[in-house]
Amino acid sequence: MDRVTGLLKKYGQIPESATLETKLVKMVINSRTGLVSGTVLAGNLRGMELGDLSMEQIESLLAYAPDKDTKSILEAYKSFRAAQM
Repeated sequence: MDRVTGLLKKYGQIPESATLETKLVKMVINSRTGLVSGTVLAGNLRGMELGDLSMEQIESLLAYAPDKDTKSILEAYKSFRAAQM
């Protein structure tokens, strides 16, 4: 989650709710509630919610990620999910 927070800090103060979007994923983070959700925007998992994906599918998205920001978002989400288990 620190990587995602870093991306938000890059653009100023962290708001209560923020949306990060790349060509591959869209993630919504609520810093007050701790809720993190997201959607796959491209590829064979298009339309799927990140919360519904297996860790293997998240790894697959990471391998497919076209840029550094997408990789950072997915790595942060993967860490978030792992901490929830």
